[in-house]
Amino acid sequence: MTRWPKPDEQSVGRGAADRVVSEVKVGWPRPGQRQRSASESDVMEQRTASRIRSVLLSLSLIVALAFVGHGLWRNWLWQQEVYGLVGYFGTVRAEQDFKNGKLRLFELDGEQQDDVFTGRSEGPFEIWNPQYLPILGYPHQYATEEMVGFYNRRMRNMHAHPEQFSTSDESPVVDDHP
Repeated sequence: MTRWPKPDEQSVGRGAADRVVSEVKVGWPRPGQRQRSASESDVMEQRTASRIRSVLLSLSLIVALAFVGHGLWRNWLWQQEVYGLVGYFGTVRAEQDFKNGKLRLFELDGEQQDDVFTGRSEGPFEIWNPQYLPILGYPHQYATEEMVGFYNRRMRNMHAHPEQFSTSDESPVVDDHP
């Protein structure tokens, strides 16, 4: 075992430089001392880097969720727009067909280039397949399904209550002015 001289001790063969070196902490382990895996400054740097990574990942997650939310909102907006437009189109088309004496219902059944009669009937209604092109994707499918729903509801309603709907081409004139 090596005996380290005390600061005030003078030993033979050792000068003042040896005493100063033994008192300065240079980070080297002394005999019998356990060696550290990382210094305290390394640990602080690792903690800081870990915090920075956590903040960056959190911000990335927030930005990604914002993009997803924006996409969902835009999807909802176009669905509402299409719902309104095809609702109007299906209702007006059913009224025109009813006025022309056509009693039919639509049924979505595969790709069709144009409206096609299926050869079947349901009570007084003929069953037709509307124009549908699956290659146009989900928006076209959604629009066609909604149009079929609006058309069929309106046609059934007009058939159930024909007295409420005029079958002539004349539209009633409403005078709002006194």
